[in-house]
Amino acid sequence: MIKIDFNGKNNNIYIYKDKDYTSKVIIETGQYEGKYTKQCLSALEFYSKKKGLENKDIYFLDVGANIGWYSFFIGKYGYNVLSFEASKINSYILYKNYCLNKDVIVTIINKGLDEEDKKCILKIVSQNVGNGAIFCENRESNYRAFDKYTDSIELTKLSRYNKYLLKNNLALIKIDVEGDEEKVIKGGKEIVTKFHVPFIMIEYDISMLKFHQTNVLEFLKFFENNGYKFSLVGFLSKEYISSEELIKISTTNTNVFIVYEKFLQ
Repeated sequence: MIKIDFNGKNNNIYIYKDKDYTSKVIIETGQYEGKYTKQCLSALEFYSKKKGLENKDIYFLDVGANIGWYSFFIGKYGYNVLSFEASKINSYILYKNYCLNKDVIVTIINKGLDEEDKKCILKIVSQNVGNGAIFCENRESNYRAFDKYTDSIELTKLSRYNKYLLKNNLALIKIDVEGDEEKVIKGGKEIVTKFHVPFIMIEYDISMLKFHQTNVLEFLKFFENNGYKFSLVGFLSKEYISSEELIKISTTNTNVFIVYEKFLQ
C-alpha cells in the first residue's frame, strides 16, 4: 500500500509488489495516466454544471478497472462509480482498495463486458500480471505477449445494466480491455444509438482491435453515424479527427476521446 496525492486528493491505494506495469508507473511517478484522469474529471464537471446535478447523482463507468486508479480517484470527487474487472487477481486488489476508501461510492463487478453472456479464459503477460486479454472459443489467436493462462472469467452485456445506469445520469464511460472494446459497445449499443452517453474514452490500439477480429473502420463509423466525434486532444477541446484520419495516424496504443457533439452545444 502507498499513499498518493493526485490533483489535490489524497488516496491510499494497494498495488502489486512487482511484475505489473501500472503499479510500477504509480511507484515511479505518483500517478497513472494522470492527464487522462484529469480529462475525465473535466468532462464530469462539465456534465454536472450543464445538468445542474450534484456529483453523487452522476455515474462514471470504469470498464477494465484494473486495480482501480480511475475508479477511486474519480470516486474521491463524489461521483458514483461502477467498476467492471474480469481478472480475479485485479479484482482482489480492487476490493482491498474499496476497504481502504470507504468514503467513495464504488460498486465492483468481477465480470468482463462483451456482446453476449459467456465464460472465457483470461490470459495475462507473465511480466505484467495486471494486463490480460480475453480468449474465447472461435476468438483465440497466437498473440504471444499474453503467455500465461489464469482462471476462467465471466462476461456479460452492458445492456443488462442500461436501465439502472441511464436513469442515474451516466455521463462517462472509460473502456480499457486490450482490444475487446468493440465487444463492450456491441453488448450495450443503445447507450450510443439511443441514449447518447456524452463522453466515452477508449484505449485505441489497432493491432489489439484486429487481434479480436474487429473491423476498425466499421467500429469507428458506428460512433460517427450516431453523432459522435473523435479527439486525441480532450473531451472539451472541439478539435476533432475523422475515423479515416484516426486509422492513418494512430497506430500505437493511445486513448481516444469520443464525444456526443450535440451535448457540448
